[in-house]
Amino acid sequence: MPTIEELLHAFYAGDENALYRLSERLDRFLYRIAVVILRSRGVARAALVEWDIRACILRVWAGVALSRIGGRPRWVYERWSAIRWLIGILCERLDETMGFREPF
Repeated sequence: MPTIEELLHAFYAGDENALYRLSERLDRFLYRIAVVILRSRGVARAALVEWDIRACILRVWAGVALSRIGGRPRWVYERWSAIRWLIGILCERLDETMGFREPF
């Protein structure tokens, strides 16, 4: 089974199926991370039900897909692990959707 980093490398090399395999492997993980983040920011449990975390995760994968355009991937693999990069994108999408702004 390829690692997350290997799948990202394959995606940036042109393997469209690699992105599907990444999302299949990580969607539940990203969902759990989103719930933890939202709860830590005081979002009520009822709001978690109303708010569509899955749509946010789809935007994460759309961002990854778009990052390949122009041949300049945003994944800075020399400095960040792939999972850290994906969690960072998830946090950006949560911030945009929920209207959070720095400083936290």
